[in-house]
Parts: sequence; structure tokens; C-alpha cells
Amino acid sequence: MDKFLSDLASSNAFWLGLALGGAALLIGWLVATLVRDAPQPPIGGGLFATATLIVLWVEFDVPLAVVLGSAAMVGGVMLGTELWDRTLGALPGAAVVIYFGDAASRAAAVVVIITVAIGGAFATDFDAAFRKSAIGMPLLAGSIVGLLVTVPDTERAFALFGVSLPLIFLGWPRPIVSLGPGVAAAAGIIGWVAGLAGTGRPGATIGAIASLGLMLGEPIGRRLAKRPTALVRLAEAGPMRSLIVVAIHGVLVFGAARIAGLREGALPAIALSLPFLTLGALLGAAPDVRRPAPAPSAD
Repeated sequence: MDKFLSDLASSNAFWLGLALGGAALLIGWLVATLVRDAPQPPIGGGLFATATLIVLWVEFDVPLAVVLGSAAMVGGVMLGTELWDRTLGALPGAAVVIYFGDAASRAAAVVVIITVAIGGAFATDFDAAFRKSAIGMPLLAGSIVGLLVTVPDTERAFALFGVSLPLIFLGWPRPIVSLGPGVAAAAGIIGWVAGLAGTGRPGATIGAIASLGLMLGEPIGRRLAKRPTALVRLAEAGPMRSLIVVAIHGVLVFGAARIAGLREGALPAIALSLPFLTLGALLGAAPDVRRPAPAPSAD
């Protein structure tokens, strides 16, 4: 832990990310204040992706393919309304990020690309359902922590961590800005950083995307339930109760990062991610059991 904190404190990428994350926080707050007819404007993911790419460009000379591919993922998920068509829409952009960004070997590229596309599509769907609570903003920061504890080379991940910390306050304790389709770009960037930092270990990329945690499993459970769910109610029930959703996400992130993300191969990592995805889906399907308020008396 001491070494981690020392590396974090000496990381230029972290401090630049923290500064740009603070600027993104201010921009998000200003937009939400000015655009009062659209509560929780869906721009948080875009703010995160833009600030992160700037840091990566300055500190590490990020390939243009990552910038263009991330933007293409956003456009792709915006074309769909369901999980399958959002995933198909995100695939071309994910391919550009991972393949042309040299973030995976040829043998593992197809599996990693599909995983990144699923991550972007499912996280977008999650945020659409939870837009009113804006809970996706703190959950994204939790997922970045999962990335940090998955990869052996943390320098690029420090940049993402720095950007994500101030943006927590766009979603908690008061819902100001939701992630929106820009979270698809965040998934692409997470996949690229994990692929490079994992030193050729595809399992690290799978584990990093699986660290999207509740944002991956909940959309499946919500569709199975076909009714209002308890997680949506909890997320909208105020800052203290919404922390229950954050805690659930944290458990899923920890499991995916420390169990699946430490595998060498992509397929073992996927297999070990499935229990956490399944748990997220089961929790996402839990019904809202609140009793409806009694009807007013006619007398």
C-alpha cells in the first residue's frame, strides 16, 4: 500500500487528471445549472472521456485510433435502443480502439473487442435507466479502482483515476449529471489502458471491463424482471440509501478485478467473470416491493 500511495503521489498523470477532472466537474455543474429543462443531462461520460484522453495524449501520446474509436463507440450505442443493437453499434469503434491501438494480440483481439463493445453498450443501457439518480458517476469511479488493482502497470490507470475522483460529485450526494452514451467511450478507454498495462495479458482487459460490475449485470436482470426494480428505487431514494447500490457495485468490482482480472488468458477470465455478472443480473431483477400508497378516501 505504501508503494502504491508513493507511486500515486509522484504520478504526473494522476495530478493532471485530477485537475482536468475538477475542470470537468465545473463544466458539468454549469451545464446542469443552465439547462434546467433537462434534469441530469447525460454528459458525464463524455466529460470523463474527453478529460482522460487529454491526459493520455499529453503524458503518453495516445494513438489517434483510440480517440476515433472511442468516439465511434459513442455514435454506435446512440443508434440502438436495446442491448443487442447497442453492442453491434459499438463493435466497429471497439475494434479500432483495441486492434489499431495495439491493446491486444491477434489471437485475443476478437474476444477482447467483443467484451469492450458489450461493456460500452450495457453501461449505456444502465445509465439510461438510472439517469434520474445519476448513480453511474460514482460507479464509474469504482470501476476505475477495479482497473487499478487489476493491471500490473498502473501509470496510465492513474490518469483515469485522477479524472474520475472529482466527477463522483456530479452524481453524489446530489444527482447533477448522468453518464449518458459517453460511457461507451469510457469503456473503450478502460479496455485500451488495461490491454497496454496488462503487458500482453488479455485476462487483465477482460477483468477491467468486468469491473464495470453492476452496470453489466443490471440491464440483463431488469429485462428479465419486466417491472420496476429495487435497485432503481434505492438509487433514487437519497444519498444514504444510494450508497447501498454503490456497495453492491464495489463487491462485484472487487471480485471481477481480483479473481477474473488476474488470469492470463481471455477465456478463463470470462469464465470467472460470469458469476459476478450473474449476481449483478439477479440483483438487477429484484422487484420493488414497496406497497402503493392508499387511495384517498372519497368522503
